[in-house]
Amino acid sequence: MTRVKEERIRNTKIRNIFYGIPDVEHMIAARQLDFIGKAIRGPHDRPSRCMITACCKHQRRVGRPQTHTKNTMVQNLQLLFKNVPTTTIDRYGSLKDWINEASDEKYWNALVQCLLHSDAPLPERPPTWGPTPRRSTRVPPPPASPPTDGNHDHPDAGQPATPPRRRPPPRQSQQSQPAGQPTTTPPVFDPKEWLNDPVLADKAGRSMSYALKLLGLGLGASETEVKVRYRQLAREYHPDKNNQEVTGLTTTEASDFFKLLNNANMFLKGRM
Repeated sequence: MTRVKEERIRNTKIRNIFYGIPDVEHMIAARQLDFIGKAIRGPHDRPSRCMITACCKHQRRVGRPQTHTKNTMVQNLQLLFKNVPTTTIDRYGSLKDWINEASDEKYWNALVQCLLHSDAPLPERPPTWGPTPRRSTRVPPPPASPPTDGNHDHPDAGQPATPPRRRPPPRQSQQSQPAGQPTTTPPVFDPKEWLNDPVLADKAGRSMSYALKLLGLGLGASETEVKVRYRQLAREYHPDKNNQEVTGLTTTEASDFFKLLNNANMFLKGRM
């Protein structure tokens, strides 16, 4: 300790002496992220997978640390993707930003190894994912052709002007129907199954995976998809607009199911 004080030996120098051994922060982050990747790639109904997006915000006692496991997970995700330019982790650790990376076992394990070995190269992004949606890939339009008012000295004079490029119309999907049009495709779930099972009804307002499942969406759904899907189901199952022949629910059942939709939507608002 006397040499440490006199020579001002840093932790970086000590780790270099031991052939680049990682620090404790990176070792803990690598272990947690390795477990998270296995949970993401596991069965959909596995409890560890359902608990990844869960966050318990109970009031802590005075003097206790004001943090929880979700904060640690977000910090480790930001540390993992610190040098990856195609991925940005927000302060909520939104699942849609890293679900593709975690689902690819080879790519995820290579990223984790970069935490343990600073000299390890970053893995290449699999081409099957296509362009990342978080980066703009739009090509700027070409410059306008100069006017041809009889001046034939210009090299482009006399040639027809290039017509402006028109952006193709967006593809209409089931989740992006115009407002005011009720959905004609039935949901991928049975509302009575949620009403008759109190465990499912309780998890819809406490677990992100079950809340998305109630709305008929997957774990990679965006905030816009959740908003559009909730509005579609709310118009269909609202007690004042419920059509028993279409939904198969009575007014009381539709009211109870509408409450479940509200609980799931409020839960997802605080997580996205």
